[in-house]
Amino acid sequence: MSELEILPADLQAAVDEVRSTPQMRAKMVRAAFAARGWPNASHPGTVRDFLIEHKIPIIDVPRGFDSGEAAAWTQKRLQDLRK
Repeated sequence: MSELEILPADLQAAVDEVRSTPQMRAKMVRAAFAARGWPNASHPGTVRDFLIEHKIPIIDVPRGFDSGEAAAWTQKRLQDLRK
């Protein structure tokens, strides 16, 4: 999607929802993509592509972390984003 393209309301809400955590905004985008059956032949872009294009932070937990390590790492990353 180019910046000139008008976004559907649910995707625009995810872009505009600055009070939510990046995880919640990513969930909103994933839900909108799933509801439309994206990506597909007519819309090949991925959720990750959308998040990057719209400057929504992506929190990638390193592989091999157990749930406690993942939670701690995610909280640290969220604190860093709030600064």
